[in-house]
Amino acid sequence: MVRADLDTLDDADREIYKSFLQRSRTKAYQKVLSRRKVIVEPVFGNIKNKGMRIYVRGKTKVRCWWKMATTAHNIEKIIKQMQYQQI
Repeated sequence: MVRADLDTLDDADREIYKSFLQRSRTKAYQKVLSRRKVIVEPVFGNIKNKGMRIYVRGKTKVRCWWKMATTAHNIEKIIKQMQYQQI
């Protein structure tokens, strides 16, 4: 968020944002963030690199699409693991 945008927030949102900034500067938060980059982010990249794009609109349809995409991703990982174990 740009500093100028902070002025447009109401008091409650401003306090939440300031609290987030304080937390994000701690060593513990940095450690969690570094783990997230390793664990979560590759899933988004793998799904995107497979050419899977969201062609639906609406929260319900997008949630359904996301569940199907992540399920397909997980099934692919399971199959690869099973093939690796057979070798």
